[in-house]
Amino acid sequence: MDDYSFFFQNLSYNDLYRFCLKYILRNSLGYFVNQSKFNSLIEIANSKDKRIYEYAQKDANIILSNYFLNMKETKVINIRRIDFLDSEELNLLILSIGAANQYPNFNTDNNKISVSDIFGINGNNILVCKVTGDSMIGANIYAGDTLIVDTSAEPKSEDIVVVNLNDQSFVKRLILKNKNTYLHSENNNIKPYKVKNDDNLVILGVVKHILHSL
Repeated sequence: MDDYSFFFQNLSYNDLYRFCLKYILRNSLGYFVNQSKFNSLIEIANSKDKRIYEYAQKDANIILSNYFLNMKETKVINIRRIDFLDSEELNLLILSIGAANQYPNFNTDNNKISVSDIFGINGNNILVCKVTGDSMIGANIYAGDTLIVDTSAEPKSEDIVVVNLNDQSFVKRLILKNKNTYLHSENNNIKPYKVKNDDNLVILGVVKHILHSL
């Protein structure tokens, strides 16, 4: 086992995810990456849990797709899977929903299960993301808010969803009408978008909770 493998072998799942995400982003943006170190990281991550690198790759792709988006549109940024939030991040998330008042017996040491219970979503299916832009203000979604997204929910017409459209990710209201799919903004200054046959549309999940920034 080389020095890199020995270092990564002792890291937590969350730390491995963070390193994978960091290295993928740096590599994609053209920064120098020690390839031997990167390969060791991938090997260790996959040996512990193949989801670590798989999720890091998916989340990096979403982050990169938003890099040069027009700020006018409400987009999703800093997407994180709740599986890989550490205790401090989960505690901040809990504070942002006022869990101390709603759940006085909440135990942060058992945070993954408890947070899943609070949101009513299986922990494996929760995406946490920040938003920016003003196209969804009519739905009470503002820049800086945090969205709790259920990736397992079956999207229905009128649902607010997080979508990836042609490699750009947005928050929109889904409208299904006359066999057509529309992405509606909750802002009168922005026209609804009719999804075309040659568009690449992926619905990442349904927004279940909106946590307003303080």
